[in-house]
Amino acid sequence: MLVLTRRENESLIIGDNIKLTILAVKGGQVRVGIEAPNEIPIHREELLIDAEDLEKVVVSGDIPTNDASSHHVMANHKH
Repeated sequence: MLVLTRRENESLIIGDNIKLTILAVKGGQVRVGIEAPNEIPIHREELLIDAEDLEKVVVSGDIPTNDASSHHVMANHKH
């Protein structure tokens, strides 16, 4: 993993056509702007993890009733 330090309004270029810009830093949050071609999918990691967990539950057909983490996945899944 490459680790870099950036300040507000500074950018990173990835490849020839992806630009990440630090828009704001406030408290424990960083606002990031991403410019990329439409064919490049961009996802928040936590949503992908929840979707993968949900898919495992749906495919297996086994919906645990006492597993708090599975309940969390089901409760937070919205379409």
